[in-house]
Amino acid sequence: MKKSFFTLLLMSTLGVTVCQAQTLTKISDAKKDSTDGNAYYLGRPVNFKGIVSTYELGDGKGNEFMFYDGTGAMCVYSKNGTYTMPIMGDSIIVHGIVGFYNGQTEIENDTITYISSGNPVIAPVVMTGNLTEANEDMIVEYKNMVLEPGAAWGGSAKYPYFSAIAISTNNSDTIEIYLESMDSCYNLTSPGTDTFNIIGAVEQYKKTSPYLGSGVNGGYEVVPRRVEDIHLLNNKTLTGIANTKNLVSGLEIYPVPASDILNIRADENIANISIYDITGKLMIEKLDRGSNTSVNISGLNAGIYLVHTQSANGSQVSKIIKN
Repeated sequence: MKKSFFTLLLMSTLGVTVCQAQTLTKISDAKKDSTDGNAYYLGRPVNFKGIVSTYELGDGKGNEFMFYDGTGAMCVYSKNGTYTMPIMGDSIIVHGIVGFYNGQTEIENDTITYISSGNPVIAPVVMTGNLTEANEDMIVEYKNMVLEPGAAWGGSAKYPYFSAIAISTNNSDTIEIYLESMDSCYNLTSPGTDTFNIIGAVEQYKKTSPYLGSGVNGGYEVVPRRVEDIHLLNNKTLTGIANTKNLVSGLEIYPVPASDILNIRADENIANISIYDITGKLMIEKLDRGSNTSVNISGLNAGIYLVHTQSANGSQVSKIIKN
């Protein structure tokens, strides 16, 4: 059943403020599938209220991200991308039409109402076994994975995307990792033969019906959201940053060296700051929404650290020295 919820929208029409009531739909209702995997709600206008669980995904030709409402998760896609991209932890109301693209149910968005930021993001579901329709758009984690021998890693100017097969060390799980040019991990170095844990959003890309299946053959892919979502287990750190067009605009980090307070400013709003030691261990994480912030690093030991700064439009890794 649909749940009634009223939110105030302020719309200026000839100088008159109008109040419009919105009826919210549960994501779990909208994603109920027919026998071949198509969504029952296909083509219907809907309003969802939820928490954003990824940064921007895709190739930059439109805005794409995932969010969840406590009953399920959904992909939001807007080809025009005229709104300001939300960031992880934002509470929003999304209005649009239920669409379907190569097996994946999504909401083709036309407006977003922002409610609040800095909300807790859903924890990943630790997986064993193949991905299925129940996992679509959710955040999952696979542990102890290695790339399939000979797996390609990296895109090109002509094909700004790639996929790579990874297999668990006990050979029980097989997943497809998929990355496009807007994804934070797109230009990371390959894990090679190293064992890693991976967290990511689940997408489906299957061109033919029926769309209900499982694993790689069902078209299910794991898309890491940020650099720290691929964690090597041998004290190594993946290197590399996003393309120049996806850097955090005007990013400045100072002073370097720093003792107590690290100042971070940019020409755009910062979404997330993560500080790692040289082994790749996460030491500090801070969610933010402004363009000028600071982080207290007085509790860190002296040494070299990596600062990963994420905005709605890009990401950047910087090296700092702690006195």
